[in-house]
Amino acid sequence: MAYGRLDVFWPDGLFRTFPLTEQTSSIGRSSGNTIMLDTNTISRYHISIAQEKGQVFLTDLDSVNGTFIDGVRLTGSEKRALGGGEEIQIGTLRIIYHRIDDQPTQPMAAVEEETQRVEVSLPEFNIHVQGPEQGVAPGAHISAQLIISNTSDDIMRYAVEVDGLPADWVRLDRPTPRITAQNTAEVLINIKPTRRYDSKPGIYPVSVRVYPQEKPEMKLQAEITLQVLPFGGFGMALQNQRLKGKERFRLHLHNQGSANLPLTVSAAGVDVSPMALGILAGARPIGGKASVNAVNAREHVRLMTQGTRKTNETLDFSITSAKVTLAPGARQMVQLEARPKRTSMFGAPREHVFDVSVRSGDPSGFLAVQRAYYTETPPLPQWTLYVIAAGILAMLLLIVGGLALVLRQPPPQPVITSLTVQGGSAQIPRGETLSITWLATDVADLSISLNGTPVASVTDPELNSINLSTENLAGQVIVSLLGTNGDQQASASQTINVYQPMQAEFFAAEPAQMVRYVVQSLSLRWNVPGAVSTRLSGVESFSNTPLQPTFGAQGTISEIVGVPQNPFSITLIAEDEIGNTLEQSITIDVVNPECIPAGESVILRAGPDAAHQVVGTLNPGARVVVDAQDAGRRWLRVQLSGGVTGWGQRAEFACAPNFNVDNLQIAVNVLPAPTAVIPTATLTSTLTATATPTPTRTSTATRPASAGIGGG
Repeated sequence: MAYGRLDVFWPDGLFRTFPLTEQTSSIGRSSGNTIMLDTNTISRYHISIAQEKGQVFLTDLDSVNGTFIDGVRLTGSEKRALGGGEEIQIGTLRIIYHRIDDQPTQPMAAVEEETQRVEVSLPEFNIHVQGPEQGVAPGAHISAQLIISNTSDDIMRYAVEVDGLPADWVRLDRPTPRITAQNTAEVLINIKPTRRYDSKPGIYPVSVRVYPQEKPEMKLQAEITLQVLPFGGFGMALQNQRLKGKERFRLHLHNQGSANLPLTVSAAGVDVSPMALGILAGARPIGGKASVNAVNAREHVRLMTQGTRKTNETLDFSITSAKVTLAPGARQMVQLEARPKRTSMFGAPREHVFDVSVRSGDPSGFLAVQRAYYTETPPLPQWTLYVIAAGILAMLLLIVGGLALVLRQPPPQPVITSLTVQGGSAQIPRGETLSITWLATDVADLSISLNGTPVASVTDPELNSINLSTENLAGQVIVSLLGTNGDQQASASQTINVYQPMQAEFFAAEPAQMVRYVVQSLSLRWNVPGAVSTRLSGVESFSNTPLQPTFGAQGTISEIVGVPQNPFSITLIAEDEIGNTLEQSITIDVVNPECIPAGESVILRAGPDAAHQVVGTLNPGARVVVDAQDAGRRWLRVQLSGGVTGWGQRAEFACAPNFNVDNLQIAVNVLPAPTAVIPTATLTSTLTATATPTPTRTSTATRPASAGIGGG
């Protein structure tokens, strides 16, 4: 008998459930586990779950990437008790543990303050609602229980409605239960929030309404709450993994979770061992993402995480936005530049290997790593070195001969050979540390200035770098070095631009849910500090209202009027002063306009007129979708099965309160009402030949016949 179950969620949306029946179950990517999960982001034997004396415990088996329970990382071999409802994170997998109680009669302590039980009643029936007692993560299931008691003396059919949650989150096992007199029925309200970035975490007020279909005015309503937990996840992809010269890497980031996610981007050179280089030879970039073939995949992960990587300090890196915070569903592009610390003038092209790392700032602290390559090509081939060396050797005699004169000269002229600010990048986000490096000779004292104001002084000749804060800098900044040696001076400067990085504070739409076939208005609001321009995409799928092509960093658009047909997404695209972009999307849910007969039944006709033929009848309580009204607003068009439609008089319907029937779209090309045909007699030669002659006064031949008829 199972004592629990695990609901496992993959990043691509795959979902599987595993029952826990063994006393001890091991979980990992190896086929020797009780539960094998096919992903290279977890260890061969990652965790174990065991039942001991009625308690359930989880143990991390010294995994490489660690195990997190509700966002807290376990130490190696640490045993943690599970009570049910915990969210377990291993690699890129999210796992929800559910406890199965096989002793339902076991006494439990009362926790009425944490239990949602609501009872409301009317003379003819009452309801009892048992709400969810714990939070639910998107993608997982939870349920509430509704009990309806029919206290009347008649058989009643009831309608059950749930408001406050998106329609695709809720499923009722019995939406219209039929209950005999003095009896009860149970309805299970199944709730499963969709695993999407717009499934916002928080407390959702939920209304459960019940009413007899024969008497819709008699309604009972109970209020409960649902706690939706956040979930995390992000994606990264390098647009090009192999660059050379002054080309820049473009790193694309995507927050796939439902909460704001801080991310830190870093880069470090890597020395790869000969064995690792042989294995990594099978890795090929596909579409900008690092990929390994099936044979080398697991060994690649092991090499990347178990000590074959050694730091290589031959490169300097410049990252435009090393720290970003992405809203749920947001995307951002970060530029990265790699440069050799020491430029080689001679030799063959040299390839530098380095890793780009992205670490999440949430409690899980997930780390994603992608390999990249930079090719350094010296300007001169190797053979020119020997030619120059021969020339230098020829001049050594002249230099040695002039040493005596040189020793009598004043202190040598100081020389600043190079000045590098932030690895050579001219664009630096405010708040990021400003890194200044230089090469200088014959310098006794060195002064560093920003826009002409001295900020630091260096007297140690071995020191060739310094880090400064950019919190109080903005716009163009001139970084200057002044080296002195006695009375001799040398200077160097470089101009950089300190810009405000973007961050989407909010992007909201009102309303969040719309009704299909109904004329409605949509309002949008947003604020993206640091952006110089914003634009909207996707509004055209809802409305043909013209919008201006670009907006400022913040804006509000009211009363965008349209008729929604299907769910649609609107994307806000922001751009900063140096060309970085940030995207934020909102999905507007669209539901059907529904009505039921207000009385006993509704007769449906082929067109909006009583003269049309009857095509069907709606029984009491039947819920249908209406998609249009006639120009006189007296008839509603109903969608029937098989693409057939019928028209019913508007006064005979009771419609859902989530839309205004007056705003339902007007149907075009409506079938005209039939007109009555009055037959008209037409005298023809044929009719004249067969008609009975009519007596006339001028014909003497008819007079005797008339007399004969009258006398007979």
